[in-house]
Amino acid sequence: MKILRCSHSSDNYSLSPVTLPKLSVSQVRNSVIALLILLGVTSNAQSFDRQDLGYISPPDTLVEVDANLYINKIYNVNSVEETYQIDGYLEFEWFDERLSFDPQTADTPLIFENDKASDLIKSNVWVPAFEFVNIQGKQDTQHFQVSIKPDGTVTYEERFFGVFHTEMNFRKFPFDYKKFVVEIEPFSYDQNFLKFNTLTLYPDTSDSCNALDATLGKDWNLTGINVYTDTSLYGQPDALNTGDDEYGIYSKAVFEVHAKRISGYFIWQVLLPLFLIILASFTIFWIRDFGTQIGIGFSLMLTVVAFNFYSASILPRLPYNTFIEYVIMFGYLFILFGIIVATVNHNLEKRDQSSFDLLKICRWLFPVAYLLIMVVLISTNLLFASGTADIVYNCG
Repeated sequence: MKILRCSHSSDNYSLSPVTLPKLSVSQVRNSVIALLILLGVTSNAQSFDRQDLGYISPPDTLVEVDANLYINKIYNVNSVEETYQIDGYLEFEWFDERLSFDPQTADTPLIFENDKASDLIKSNVWVPAFEFVNIQGKQDTQHFQVSIKPDGTVTYEERFFGVFHTEMNFRKFPFDYKKFVVEIEPFSYDQNFLKFNTLTLYPDTSDSCNALDATLGKDWNLTGINVYTDTSLYGQPDALNTGDDEYGIYSKAVFEVHAKRISGYFIWQVLLPLFLIILASFTIFWIRDFGTQIGIGFSLMLTVVAFNFYSASILPRLPYNTFIEYVIMFGYLFILFGIIVATVNHNLEKRDQSSFDLLKICRWLFPVAYLLIMVVLISTNLLFASGTADIVYNCG
């Protein structure tokens, strides 16, 4: 490619051709792309500097948050999945001096609900995000509001529904205790920026037990409530690790409702029939016909198996035995031993080698042994064990 280059002296001008190197199509294309990228980055950088990102920084000082939980109802307790549903109100309150205003200039407090509150959070007010730690699935929030007082106190309140999970101890089932737990943490700010301060589980008046007891339905009796603050440590990537020992430690609010299962149904529908079935198995020691003895023994054994299937259907797979499973297990053993005794006695009678009547001995030995085992089992699992530990408010 050639172009004309202008040269001049004091007297005249002259044009001389200049030869430029040839550029391939790919070189031209790459140059154009590079130029466009450069122009785009410059334009984006300028717009990034100018645009309002809507970011609102937290207060300069540590934010202390008061959390209040009001439980309307605890329902759909699923023992197999170890879950329960809660309908309640959640309230957070903190102080932000930047939002204080003259009470003479506006009605107090300023209240914003639902869409208005959402617009306020997006535009003007710093509201930290909180999350339920032990919730399963998505939280359902029906209504929420933000209120601001003249001194800068901000209150966020919402009504929520959620399915929560807590590991349950079934060792004493059906005489077991449960802790219905709600755990809350800030989503973004560790304890260097935000900490929970005062926690309240409502209602907390003198009739709290009666009020909260009504939220548990017909299957549970309230035994106490407990609230406390705790912390959770989350590992951080090396790139984000500042070396601060408190980095990645989040403040946590814990609300607990302690309850005892109402066991009347299981006593009358499961334990009492099972107890009578096992006692009925001892009648084989009063019967001399061997065929009848074996028929009774195996029939009652199958009945106990049916009770075992029922208990397995209402409990999760556990690495330990529950009270009701111990009762069923001893039922298996005593029925099996009864069949063995009847068989041995029958063989001895056939050979005329019995110097004593084995059936007469077992008529009293088996019932007494079974009753003693049941007394020990009941006393160790029910009488000498407490199900309400570390409860700050005991309902008795």
